[in-house]
Amino acid sequence: IDLALVYKIRKYIKNNHIDVVHCHFADEGIHGFLSLAGLGNKILIQNFHVDFQRVRKIDLWKFKLINKFSSLNISCSGHLTEQLFKKDIGHSNKNISIHNGINPERVLSEKPGSLKSELNLGNEVVLAGMVGNFYNDIRDQITVCKALALAIKKHPDFHFVFAGGFENQWIKKDNAHFQNCLSICKKAGILQNVHFTGLRKDTGNIYASLDFYVHATNFDTFGMAPVEAMMNKLPVIANDVEVFKEVSGDGEGMLLFKDKNHVELANMMDLMISDAALRSETGQKHFDFAMKNYHIKVHLEKLKNIYLSLL
Repeated sequence: IDLALVYKIRKYIKNNHIDVVHCHFADEGIHGFLSLAGLGNKILIQNFHVDFQRVRKIDLWKFKLINKFSSLNISCSGHLTEQLFKKDIGHSNKNISIHNGINPERVLSEKPGSLKSELNLGNEVVLAGMVGNFYNDIRDQITVCKALALAIKKHPDFHFVFAGGFENQWIKKDNAHFQNCLSICKKAGILQNVHFTGLRKDTGNIYASLDFYVHATNFDTFGMAPVEAMMNKLPVIANDVEVFKEVSGDGEGMLLFKDKNHVELANMMDLMISDAALRSETGQKHFDFAMKNYHIKVHLEKLKNIYLSLL
């Protein structure tokens, strides 16, 4: 605990007459409620983004402690709210879900995508991709690789890009998941068509370069990357885990394939590769759904109403 930080936050709250403190992570919540101690009728809101199937025990303990002081717990999906109940955090009147909001300006590229040029591909080449790191098995790139083996066999000119890093500051370096993906592609003889770019910060450029987007996950609480792709007017294919069923409106905003079924995924890829008109039509449909439900303005309006209801 950083007591100097607690003092600064507390001073800022008092000087600016702040009534609601909204925290997003475990350590933020701890410092948040300590900063509010003794300040009277102040409101602490704790947001949840982590998958409680994989959360560290120390963070679970912190969240349970914060729950004793919070006025409201907000999850980024109903799927995550159910996990809170299972972990005995909060109750039905205290736990709600508000989907994440995305500012389109953050994920839209002002210029045409340059990834095809970077990979020495012609503009006529159909390029799909997935954004997601490899430093753990949260994302299911393995099923995607298995599907690519079938799709590229049928469409030898089709290319795919995986954009994601292999380690971060919190997780020990272990590239076993990445090596498994690489092995599948090597065994299938498709490495010349599958590109692993490593960590990229130009996600707007990546989305702008793709013809459609594919995403598969093992553990997710919302799915920022698929929604960002939707906002780029890309057709989005994703596995039918509960959170994507929820976020897509039961398939209205994404094309859903049965989880782990790489053959079904390959068939969906085949449709997108073969039909440019279908890509355009589906991309527009997914864009409309994302803008209606996940635009940052929609999210902020919901938060404002929550704040006002608590004051």
